[in-house]
Amino acid sequence: MGNMETTRTTRISSNGKLKLTAFQLGYIVGFLEGEGSFILFKNKGRYTSRIATSQKDPKPLLYVQKLIGGYIRYEPRKGSEKSPTYHHDIFDQQTIKKIIQVIYPYLISPRTRKRAWCVYRMATLKNKTGGKIILSKENLAERKRVYKIWETSRRPKKGTSRGK
Repeated sequence: MGNMETTRTTRISSNGKLKLTAFQLGYIVGFLEGEGSFILFKNKGRYTSRIATSQKDPKPLLYVQKLIGGYIRYEPRKGSEKSPTYHHDIFDQQTIKKIIQVIYPYLISPRTRKRAWCVYRMATLKNKTGGKIILSKENLAERKRVYKIWETSRRPKKGTSRGK
């Protein structure tokens, strides 16, 4: 499979809700909790959020994309022992909010719940201005609170411990 150019599709109804069967909801919750990541990262001085998963087999990612949208990209690996990897990413802040609203009650892991909440909250704080999504100065205190909570959800690096 070469570099996968895909269209972004989302199963969102006219009332703004994700349209998923009970089976599909269970699949998405289990897949994202087990294989996915809720991520806040800084890019060019701006914090942004995303939902991401990676697999060596693209089939599960294609199914997830069919259900909740997003993009799939192919990453070839160099070296004889490394397999290529496929990545599914969702960057659209409105889609992220809708997905987390639907799956949050079913997430079990406290760490995953905390990270999903932070990603949801950050997506909620963003304002759309002239086609660009920005974080306003007015919500700086709330952003700092979200970042502080986010930091408590990070795993310590190997060989270090987190001070209490």
